[in-house]
Amino acid sequence: MKKNEKKIIFKESSKVSKYIVDIPKPATNSVPRWYKEQKLFSSGTNDYMKGKSARSEGTYKLCVPFVDAVTAGYMFTTTADIVVTNVAENGYTPFIEWQIDWTPVDLQKDLSLGNFPIPENHNPTPFRWHSEWQVITPKGYSLWITHPANRYDLPFTTLTGFVDTDVHPNKILFPFFIKDGFEGVIPEGTPIAQAIPIKRDYWISERQSFDLDSEFYNKNIMKINFVRSYKNKFWSKKEYR
Repeated sequence: MKKNEKKIIFKESSKVSKYIVDIPKPATNSVPRWYKEQKLFSSGTNDYMKGKSARSEGTYKLCVPFVDAVTAGYMFTTTADIVVTNVAENGYTPFIEWQIDWTPVDLQKDLSLGNFPIPENHNPTPFRWHSEWQVITPKGYSLWITHPANRYDLPFTTLTGFVDTDVHPNKILFPFFIKDGFEGVIPEGTPIAQAIPIKRDYWISERQSFDLDSEFYNKNIMKINFVRSYKNKFWSKKEYR
C-alpha cells in the first residue's frame, strides 16, 4: 500500500452485484471515443510545428484540467441496455424498459421536485438510476456524485449530490432527467454518474491585494513552453484504481 493511499469500498448490496455486475471502475475506463479521436490542434495534427499556423488553434485536448475532470474518481454505468420510448398519449412522457430481472431505473415522485428548475431541453419527468453497491469511504471522506464530467453528448442529465459515505449505510440512487425527444437504446456500460472521493475539511476564505510582480510571473511562467506549460510545471498526477 502506497503512502497516503486511501481505499474506497464497493460493498455488494444484492445478488446482482454479487454474481453479475462488476464494481464501478476508475473513470479512466470511460473516456469517450470523441476525446480519444481528437487531435491536439484544430488543423488535425498532434505535431506542434505542423499545428502552429495562424489558422490553427490548440484544442481542448491540450487542457489538462479538462481531462483531469473526465478521468477523476469512479464511474457508475448502466448494468444493461435501457430502451427509451416517448409515449404520446401520456404527453410524451418517456417510457423506459429493460429485459433484466432487476430494476436499473425507477420513476421518482413528481411531488419531490418542489420548485426545482428542470434542466433546459429536458423532459420534466424525474427518474432515478439504481446502484447495486453501497459505497464506503475512509473516515472524513465524502463522495461528490455528479453527471459524468463534460459528457453533454449523453441523452440524459444526472443531478449532483454530496454524500457522506463514511457513515451512510445504504446504496445510492442517482436522480436524472431524459433529454427532450430522445428515443433509443442507452447501451450497457454507458456512464451515468461520476463519484469522486473528497476529504472534508474546515475552510475559510481570504482576500489578497493585487501584486504586480506576481502578475508578471503568473503571466510569463505559462509562456515558457509553447505547449503543456500547466502540465509541465504545475500538474499533479491523480490516481484512482
